[in-house]
Order: sequence, then structure tokens, then C-alpha cells
Amino acid sequence: MSNATIEITARAKAFSSEGVREHKFYVDLSNNSVMVWDSVAGHYTNCNSLSESAKKRIIKLAKELAE
Repeated sequence: MSNATIEITARAKAFSSEGVREHKFYVDLSNNSVMVWDSVAGHYTNCNSLSESAKKRIIKLAKELAE
């Protein structure tokens, strides 16, 4: 993992079939992209159900951890 990426655990609604729960996120701080761990697929995937406010909150948490 480079300095521009970080893994973080946070609560959010990442999938449409689930409510808000704890997920593992992969945040690329160089372009502010957020991906969520999909335990069914076994890899990180795009967060289609992640709201913009949740995405901003997760990026902010990741930046704080990266400092």
C-alpha cells in the first residue's frame, strides 16, 4: 500500500441490499476514490450505494489516519 492509499473500517451503507453496518474501505487519496470490501466476491469493489456525504466522511477519516 502506497502513501496515497489507506484501508479503513467505518460504518456506512455500502450495498443496496444492506443497511448501515461496518465495512472495510480502500481509499485512494490521490484521486479521492473509495472502494468497499465485498466479502461475497472476495475483493474490493466500487461503492454504488455509498452516499456522497458518507464518501466524504470516509475520505476525511482516511486523511486523518494518513497524517
